[in-house]
Amino acid sequence: MILRSAKRLVLLLPVLWLTSLTYVACAVLVVHLRHTDPDVERELAQGADRWPALAALAVATAVATAWARRPDRRRRFPWYRLAARSLALFAAAVSAALLSYHRGGPDFDHLLALGAVTAFAVVLCILGWGLLNLGPVRAAAGAAAALAASAVWTVRAPERSTVAVLAAVALPVALGTAAAAFWRLPRVRLLAGLPPVEWTAGALRPPGRRPVPGEIWWADVPFEESGESKDRPVLVVRVLDDRLEVLRSTSQDRLGRSDHIRLPTAGWNPEAAHDSCLDLRPRTLTADRLRRYAGPCPVGVWRVVRGRTLPLVKPPRGARRSTAA
Repeated sequence: MILRSAKRLVLLLPVLWLTSLTYVACAVLVVHLRHTDPDVERELAQGADRWPALAALAVATAVATAWARRPDRRRRFPWYRLAARSLALFAAAVSAALLSYHRGGPDFDHLLALGAVTAFAVVLCILGWGLLNLGPVRAAAGAAAALAASAVWTVRAPERSTVAVLAAVALPVALGTAAAAFWRLPRVRLLAGLPPVEWTAGALRPPGRRPVPGEIWWADVPFEESGESKDRPVLVVRVLDDRLEVLRSTSQDRLGRSDHIRLPTAGWNPEAAHDSCLDLRPRTLTADRLRRYAGPCPVGVWRVVRGRTLPLVKPPRGARRSTAA
């Protein structure tokens, strides 16, 4: 898998370099707005009509690149994640051109070299996205190592050199990746009142891992009236030693009742034709009744559940250890 991803990235480098020139155009406009370089002013005066079009193309390029490099093409990709990745890619590439301009690297008269610097920033962002798809714990460890390496590289690089420019570009990208990886850790998100993020495994249950509060799983839920049971999604709210406290979901419309709320299905069940209803009355299940992982609970739903159903309960030590595994 690693070799296949590396091959795809190498084949993509020429395209990334060409599209990076659009980010350079945005950096040129930033310098023009600040009136800091007469040469840039003359360059803009010679082709004033092309720079705004290139700037608009840079935004479209950022969105297209983020969409093409989404983690799982078979599942829905939320628009807010696409917007966040597009913004990060755009900011990193334009900032790379500006850093190169101010730190003595390739300037705007050497567009070939400056395009390579911005392509370097784009590649770093794509690699950071891939790192974040490995799971919260491994992503945090890898991002911390990348941050440490880029910091050492920045300190040891000769001043006003190409190495110094690349180190200056790598450091904020590594810092952003480390911050995002740390924020994905389940315990950190629970303390902030947010549900855990989705794992790369999609609908497959990660082996050796117990569920954590804030996750939606498919489970074999028994009926209260009879001994029969039904496979349905449940929201995990507490992880106890030998059992789980969950909230059941139903496809029936029960929004008129005070003990039910709407549960959007777009983030965890792409096959659903409409949203579900979540029963706020907790049920207890044994862990062996959970079938497979579905996805994270929507943030708004989790906040309502925390406020109306339960206080924040610290997961048992064994559950946290198995989550890290």
